[in-house]
Amino acid sequence: MREVFDMPDKVGQMFYFKERPWHGRGIPLDYPATAEEALLYGGLDWEVEKVPIVTDERPPTKISRRVAIVRKDLPKGNSRRVLVNAYLGRSYAVM
Repeated sequence: MREVFDMPDKVGQMFYFKERPWHGRGIPLDYPATAEEALLYGGLDWEVEKVPIVTDERPPTKISRRVAIVRKDLPKGNSRRVLVNAYLGRSYAVM
């Protein structure tokens, strides 16, 4: 695996092919990336899941029809773990 850089503007991680970006950071590739490589070198090689949203009380109360989409690779409590909280229909499936 190539070096991962701290990126400007909260980008996180990226790669490039041909022209070097203005900030000079990222993983240089000598060829156009495949979809799988783009996810890996772009720092997007993680999965997500739906989790119910509950109140912060004891016992917790589940909020109906409201879920959060969270990253599975980050631990509970990590501020970057929750990607979306939304009203979703019962048929919504994470892909």
